[in-house]
Amino acid sequence: MTNLIPQHAEILTKAVELVQAFYLDHPEIKVSHGWKHVHAVWKHTQQALISYFHNDENINENDSRSSWSSSKISIEIQLASLLHDLDDRKYFPKPKITRLLPNKYSNAAALLEQLGIEVIEGLPVGGSGNDTLIKNYSDRISGHIILQMISWVSCSENGNLVPKLVQETGAYHLLIPRWADRLEAVGARGVVRCYQYNKEQQSAPLFSDQSPRPKNEQELWFLLQSNPNRLHDYMDRGGTSTDMISHYYDKLLPVAKPPKSIVRNQYLETQADLGAKHLVEVCVRFGKSGTVDKDYMDQLAMTLG
Repeated sequence: MTNLIPQHAEILTKAVELVQAFYLDHPEIKVSHGWKHVHAVWKHTQQALISYFHNDENINENDSRSSWSSSKISIEIQLASLLHDLDDRKYFPKPKITRLLPNKYSNAAALLEQLGIEVIEGLPVGGSGNDTLIKNYSDRISGHIILQMISWVSCSENGNLVPKLVQETGAYHLLIPRWADRLEAVGARGVVRCYQYNKEQQSAPLFSDQSPRPKNEQELWFLLQSNPNRLHDYMDRGGTSTDMISHYYDKLLPVAKPPKSIVRNQYLETQADLGAKHLVEVCVRFGKSGTVDKDYMDQLAMTLG
C-alpha cells in the first residue's frame, strides 16, 4: 500500500483505539457484530486498496489522486470501513440529535470529531451523494466523504445500486467499504455471524415453512434467477425476513457475486468469486434435510477462531 504521511498514520492508529473502545463501552453489541467483524472488513479494505493503487489506470501525473493525495484516499476509505457499523440500526434504532450531525450517523460523526476530522453541519449524507465532495477534493481528510461512504454500505438500504455520484465521477473506489463488508456478510464469517446473532437475539426462527429448499447448488441459483426482485422486496420490507434461511436467500445470496462492472477491483472480485461456498453449503444442507445443520455451523465457527 502507498505510504501514509505521519499525521495520517497517527489518525489511523487513534481510530483503531477509539473503535475498539467504542465496542467495549457498548456490551449490548453482540460479539458477532463487534470488533472482530469490523477488523475483518478493515483487512479486506486494505487488500482492496493495495489492488487499487497497483492499478496503473488509477494513478497518473495528472490525477488528483496520485502522490500525496493517495494517502488521503487511503485513510478516508479505511476510516469508513472502521466506522461503518458504529450506528448499526439493530443496536441504535433511534438516531441521536447532536450539533454535529442530526441523523443516523451520529456515533461515527462524534468519533470523527475526536480524531479532529471536520464534519460540515447541515451537508446532506446518503442517497445519490453530493458531488461537491468530489469536485472540492482537497488535501484535508473529509469527514463527509467518510460518512458518505458509510451511508452506501448497508445492503438493506442500497442493495447493489451504484450511487449517481459514483457513476458520474467514476469514483468506484468509494464503494470499497461496501464490498469489503459484503465479503464478510456472505463469507464463512458472515454465515456464522448471522447464525450467532439469530441465537443471541432469538428474534426469528432458524427456518420456517416459507424457507426455500433447493437440494443442490444448481437449483439454488436457478431459484434466485427466477425471482430477480427478491433483494428489492427485502429492501422494501425494511430489511426483514421471516427466518434465518430466508434471510440468506432474501439478502446474502443475491449480493454474493455483484457484477464486476460495478466492483472494479481485482481483489474484491476474486474474493467474491470464492466467498459464497459456505453460504451455499448451509442452504443446500437445509434443502436436503429440512433443518439447519447446527454441527456444521459450530464447526465452521471453530475454524474462524
